[in-house]
Amino acid sequence: MKGMRSVMLSGVVALAALVGATGPGCAEGTIVDETSTGTGTPPLEEQITPAPGGARRLLARQYQRAVRQVLGEEAAAAVAPPIDIKLHGFASVGATELAMSPVDVEAYETSARAVAKAVTSDPVKLASLLPCQPLNPGDSACYASIAGTFGRKLWRRALEPSESGAIAAIGVKAGGVYMSAPKGVAYVLSALLQAPEFLYVVEVGEPIDGDEARRRLTPLELATRMSLFLVDAPPDDALLDLAESGGLDDEAGIRSAATELLARDEARSTLEAFYDEVFRFERLDETVKTADRFPEWTPELKGSIHASIHAFLEDLVWNENADARTMLTATHAFVDANLAPLYGVSVPAGSGLVKVELPAEQQRAGLLGSAAFLSIYSHASMSSPTKRGVFMRRTLLCDSVPPPPAEVVPKLPDDPADGLTTKELLEQHMKDDNCKSCHSLFDSLGWSLEKFDPVGRFRTIEKGKPIDTSGESPNIGSFAGPKELAGLLAEHYQVPDCMVRNLYRDATGHLETDGEEPALEDLHRRFEEKGFRVQELLVELVASPAFRMVGEPR
Repeated sequence: MKGMRSVMLSGVVALAALVGATGPGCAEGTIVDETSTGTGTPPLEEQITPAPGGARRLLARQYQRAVRQVLGEEAAAAVAPPIDIKLHGFASVGATELAMSPVDVEAYETSARAVAKAVTSDPVKLASLLPCQPLNPGDSACYASIAGTFGRKLWRRALEPSESGAIAAIGVKAGGVYMSAPKGVAYVLSALLQAPEFLYVVEVGEPIDGDEARRRLTPLELATRMSLFLVDAPPDDALLDLAESGGLDDEAGIRSAATELLARDEARSTLEAFYDEVFRFERLDETVKTADRFPEWTPELKGSIHASIHAFLEDLVWNENADARTMLTATHAFVDANLAPLYGVSVPAGSGLVKVELPAEQQRAGLLGSAAFLSIYSHASMSSPTKRGVFMRRTLLCDSVPPPPAEVVPKLPDDPADGLTTKELLEQHMKDDNCKSCHSLFDSLGWSLEKFDPVGRFRTIEKGKPIDTSGESPNIGSFAGPKELAGLLAEHYQVPDCMVRNLYRDATGHLETDGEEPALEDLHRRFEEKGFRVQELLVELVASPAFRMVGEPR
């Protein structure tokens, strides 16, 4: 840990050297594992081989929330960090695996300057934030106090005297160049925001019983991982105090702290962002439909569809605290005046979303019957059983879906007579043995949804023929339509297991390893015991030994 901190400090010192006449350039504790799997079986912590520790960048939304939490709304409005890049479908994995580019460095510098300017441009507001008022442009003691106060919040730990001294030196130099104490403060804040300690989340832990390959996160590292995962923000003063006082040294303290974090409004928007990422709802705004066929596909309708799926998931997780599998089987939706005609229900009074029961004859069921899912996983002018089926395999079941072989053209055969339905075209496509081996896994799943067109509107006829939604899929079974398939998926072991895995990937910033499988199996068991409730799963996940452990840093 000292080695990692010395590297971080060198970044702060480098910032001080860059300040010129025209401005700058570019606790320890022990957690008691209370988990036991039975007499004669090692504790769960001993069964886990953790993935390597290291450091990962803050996500853009975490960066913004950190600034808002520490410096206020005006400062948060000024941020402009680099955009997140996903790996394996997760921004958190990209933040772990991808190095910062020179363009990213410049973006962080520009963002830090903008935030500092926003904070220091209002003398009254600035005075209310600062722990002291610099007596003159060279007030090193006050700059050090400012660095210590804001540094603890932004860097998620107390600063060493050498660190606050290095930051104060930046303020003194800038204050002298500009002959302005507010400028000195601005450079102090800018330096804090550009420092590796702020931009990177360090997760190196400390060896367990001297074993460098098995390390337990320090209390402050754990507090940071918990807070970023549950509320997309750094730990506040109360959580930092709790970590430093030993309040996270056992599972009871961790569960209590996690429960308190989940009571915050930010927990709802954080989970919403997770679902947007995993289910790809974030793509809704850029989803295009053929204008002459779907004139109703307007920005207003897309906005209603996005708000509707958010309301559906929020109601299920937070208001009802229901069995998470209900997201596949529910027969209701949230609609407004824009969305009601698409679902074939009466237009509600008022302008907001209203919870309504959906027409039984449509057999809409939960997530897979939502306009959000159906429109995103379609083409511009036609539905896509393949896209919809691949989603079920990859995102709901966590099955591996390989890319098509090099010799296969991933395109439906032509239909010169324009008389074949989408299902019939796919059946022709699967006559090729090279195609059948994979398409048999997911196309039939997508057939169940063929009564929903590319915008999610119900239909019964395609190309003048009745639509057949029956099918059979390996390890799923036979089904007559979407509602029956939804029931089969909801009872499938892999669906809640995949929910656990997707949350774990997002929380830790890596795909699960074989050495972490015992912990994931334990989480699945606990998820089931808690009635498959997401709120309880979130608490169990952060209390898991796997969440609190890392391997030797790479």
